[in-house]
Amino acid sequence: MKQEAFTLAYHRPDKEDFVAHFSHHSKLVEEDGALLWEELTKPEAYLRALVATRDLELPAVAGIAKLAKSVVVQQYGPIEQLDKKFWDRMKQYIGCVMYSVMVANGYKKSGRKRSVPEEFFNKAELYEPAGS
Repeated sequence: MKQEAFTLAYHRPDKEDFVAHFSHHSKLVEEDGALLWEELTKPEAYLRALVATRDLELPAVAGIAKLAKSVVVQQYGPIEQLDKKFWDRMKQYIGCVMYSVMVANGYKKSGRKRSVPEEFFNKAELYEPAGS
C-alpha cells in the first residue's frame, strides 16, 4: 500500500471580523465559547464541514456537531443538564462560527435549511459555492 498526502487550502476566519459581523456573540467568542472557536476554526473541522456540505448534502454543522458537543460537554457537563437558554445560545453561536468558516472558504448561504442528524441539534443552514 502506498501512502499519499494531499493538501487543501484553508482560510481561517478572523476573530475580529466575526465580532464585527456577530456583535451579539462578542462575549462568547472571548469567554464561554473561546474553546469552541479554537476547535471549530481548525482545518480539520473545516474538512468535516466540507464533507457534510459537498458530499452528504447536509448542513456544515452536521460535520462538526459531535465535535462541538464534545467541547461543550468537556467544559460544562452533559447537554441534558445545561440551561436550555444557554444551550440554545451555544447552538446559535456554533452556527455563526460555521458561517464564518464557510464564507472564509468560498461558500455562501443557500437560503435553505436541513435537519442536522445529531442529537440536541435541529436544523442548520446549507451552503453552496459562492460562485454558483
